[in-house]
Amino acid sequence: MSLLGGVVILLSLSVGDAFAAAEIRLLNAVPGGPPPHLQVSAARQVKLEATDFGEATEYTATPAGRARLALLAGEKPIAEASSSFEEGARYTVVAVRNRNSEAPQLRVYRDGPAAAGKARLRVVSAAPEVNGAEITLDGRQLGSLSPGEVADYAAPDPGTYRLAAVKPDSEDELAALPGLSLVAGTAASAYLIGSAGERTRFVVHEDAVAAPTVGPATGLGGVAGGGMNWLLAILSAAAAGTLGGLLYSRARTSGDRAGR
Repeated sequence: MSLLGGVVILLSLSVGDAFAAAEIRLLNAVPGGPPPHLQVSAARQVKLEATDFGEATEYTATPAGRARLALLAGEKPIAEASSSFEEGARYTVVAVRNRNSEAPQLRVYRDGPAAAGKARLRVVSAAPEVNGAEITLDGRQLGSLSPGEVADYAAPDPGTYRLAAVKPDSEDELAALPGLSLVAGTAASAYLIGSAGERTRFVVHEDAVAAPTVGPATGLGGVAGGGMNWLLAILSAAAAGTLGGLLYSRARTSGDRAGR
């Protein structure tokens, strides 16, 4: 096999792996106990790092398709679930306290994309002891949520807002987050968390950033978070560089032979 052929095969495998993957992260909404971590068993096994209450891991690539999820405390499974992950999509796996038992449970939410020039925000209820809440953004209704439910993404103008969860049929606030900054070109999820003595509050985690419309000036800044076209461009450039080097080497060898 030629060197060029080997390079092409390796690049093809890299592109194939990229297109066959989804991205997942773990949000820990279970108070108390040691930080758990997530194990994903699919075509290959993927482990996400342990994370504290209210925190989320970075997104991690995992094979697309059906997968088995296990939340682990040390090496002991404390919650299990199964889910399907679509190629190219992002997901947040939320570990929540089960209101009917001490055992936690896993819920999987598909994260939405960002849109250039727009700010996108949704709210997810991950507080099992909050039976219902009206979600408002500077007084604008975003939806009424029960535990486990998620509101559709809203697209307010970029700016700073006050996010609140209000007890239904009253003006009593269950939680509030003043000074929430919503930036153009980003999508984010606000998770309502708290139970078992932990105060009810919002934690906000970014879901996506809109890909640049032009190539990055330096570095690989456009690759992360949805830059599949940039990945293909980089791989193509690598292949072209390898081909050019081989052709130059062959031409030089021919010239040396002709001069003898």
